[in-house]
Amino acid sequence: MSDWYERAIKDEYITSYEYESFENRKYIGKGGFGTVCSAYSEDIDQTIVLKSLNDDLIDENKFHEFVREVKNIIKVHNHINIIKFLGFTKDTTTETGSSYMAKDISNGIKCLHNENIVHRDLHDKNILVNDGRLMIMDFALSLRNTKVDVPPLFSDPEYIINPFLFERRKPSDIYSLGVLFWELSSGVPPFKNIFHPTKIALKVIKGEREEPINGTPIDFMNLYCDAWNGDPNSRPNIDEICHRLNSIQLLPVYNSIKHTPVENNLAIEYENIKTFKTFEYKSFKDWKPLGKGGFGSVYTAYSEVIDQNIALKRLNPERINENSFYEFFREVKNIKKVDHHINIIQFFGITIDATTETEIYYMVLQLANNGDLRSYLRNSFSNLNWSTKIEMAKDISNGIKCLHKADLVHRDLHDNNILVNDGSLGVLFWELSSGVPPFKNLGDINISRKVISGGREAPINGTPIDFLNLYCNAWDDDPKFRPDIDEICNKLNSIQLTPVYNNYY
Repeated sequence: MSDWYERAIKDEYITSYEYESFENRKYIGKGGFGTVCSAYSEDIDQTIVLKSLNDDLIDENKFHEFVREVKNIIKVHNHINIIKFLGFTKDTTTETGSSYMAKDISNGIKCLHNENIVHRDLHDKNILVNDGRLMIMDFALSLRNTKVDVPPLFSDPEYIINPFLFERRKPSDIYSLGVLFWELSSGVPPFKNIFHPTKIALKVIKGEREEPINGTPIDFMNLYCDAWNGDPNSRPNIDEICHRLNSIQLLPVYNSIKHTPVENNLAIEYENIKTFKTFEYKSFKDWKPLGKGGFGSVYTAYSEVIDQNIALKRLNPERINENSFYEFFREVKNIKKVDHHINIIQFFGITIDATTETEIYYMVLQLANNGDLRSYLRNSFSNLNWSTKIEMAKDISNGIKCLHKADLVHRDLHDNNILVNDGSLGVLFWELSSGVPPFKNLGDINISRKVISGGREAPINGTPIDFLNLYCNAWDDDPKFRPDIDEICNKLNSIQLTPVYNNYY
């Protein structure tokens, strides 16, 4: 919301007023969404109405609703029977909801640390809200230094790297507190658009953190950056954090107006997508859910126009925002570049459900009648010989070769994104040899730790030596030593099915 507000002011289509210019403020009423008061405006020279969000409801969703209300009223407020919208003002003189919530959590941690108790599992689902006050719960891990999969969003990086040697002490709680403070400033969990815990863990270990949010007081930003420092010895203790919160200055605030690709190109992408073939939404019959991921949902339906069963992919409603629309449009554009290839799923066009409050876009795609690779291997692995497995490896590699020739990088290659229709690459090849996902008995965080430390699955007896050497080269730790896709395709075309690997204990 802050970014939108700053752009609106900068582009001069919304007027901004100094909060101090409003006098004689009088309370009018409060509803479930906002509080209303009257005041005299020196700039406008009349008594006006001020509407604000209720402090206890300030989160990302409410901000979006607030922005949507403003956008809607701007469209119609020139009508004589519509209340006039005059502009914005921002109160920077009061303690924000984020500030007092940060104090609540910190005071709870201070109580624990004064009793020499380390929480060890501090995250947003262990913070409860009661009558506007934040309270800490779930002390199971504080009783023992148990090795468990704590969400990587809030875990001390040192613990993620080595949970068996690193003992979580008070600085680990401080790290989690820093992440919680950032969440208070943004209204959303960190890395919310990354759905795989392993990817989040890798980012955290490398020292990556979320960007500050525009409008965040500099004092508060510096505090949480100190708290989530990668070095436990460099983090402030809880007494220092409480002291700094009590003396925090709400001004100046952080502001970084960035014209991101989303801001600059969303309208262009929206226009470009209209050039693709569009199907009437009502022309699809017999809808059935096929699957759901963190980003989108997939359905199967019968298309009267194409006269066959197809797949329909849409954004999940909870993920719909400007960024997700941009990603959706970009995926459509990218798949259109390569869908001519026999090993890339065919793209037919788009359809739009205009019956909802927000238009929902669907990609209309070819339906793979044997599902994704993981399901196919689970159901049919015993019937596959090595010649067939090598052909499957060729199919995947040829698809990747097509992407790379179009200067596209998949970035999310795994067995659920490989579909089988009538028939990360090294890891997929191992899965073809075994019939099961790698490290299938480990949780996501433990998998990431194993991979980071160089761990790989053991070869499967009966695997052709040529194929084993190929996937071992492909999953090399050092990207510089991995073969490119042309070399992989050449080696697959000349692969020998004997000799095979055998290691009997």
